[in-house]
Amino acid sequence: MQLSHILLFATAAAAQHTLLDSGTPEDRPSSWGSPVTKQIPSAVRFRSSGLCGEAQTIDYVDFMVNTDLADIKANATWIGVEICPSVEDVPACPPTSVAEQIPIEVRGKRTTLHWVPATPKVLEPESLYWFIVSSNVENALQAVSWYPGSKRYGTDNDPKSDVASATRMLVPWGGMDWVVEPSGGVAPLDHRRVPNAKIVVKA
Repeated sequence: MQLSHILLFATAAAAQHTLLDSGTPEDRPSSWGSPVTKQIPSAVRFRSSGLCGEAQTIDYVDFMVNTDLADIKANATWIGVEICPSVEDVPACPPTSVAEQIPIEVRGKRTTLHWVPATPKVLEPESLYWFIVSSNVENALQAVSWYPGSKRYGTDNDPKSDVASATRMLVPWGGMDWVVEPSGGVAPLDHRRVPNAKIVVKA
């Protein structure tokens, strides 16, 4: 490999920084993931980098889903993705936030979706955010399922409990609301898993 190519590769690698990589989902016959529907979206929380105290722009997000049950006729099924700030530990998308749609065009048990934001998604340094996955599907039997990552988080590798998962669901106090797992003010579990995602920013 020529020196110029080596330098180009090194520069490209240095220009990216991974904020979250929850690990490739386990490949087992019983692995299906959690259904994502119009009423019940899911999310994974992460912290932006504090490197140099500068804002960061999302480069891309990869996440693995199961599309075996999806209705793929005329792109009938789509997945919505967005990144929103964390306020009081739950996703807090501003009223102007609109999820970008990824059409589901093929069926497959292990499908990696690659999202590059159509408009810049800028993160403040050293701040908590949520990557949210929603859908237009109302029937859970036709839903796309989001796999958990294989990496486990706890006090040893996540001392601030930054990494967490949340689901929007019916709550005892009425209506639909985001519930962080575990709920009820309980501290995040050691050795917990969260939805699969690799979130990369431009350094």
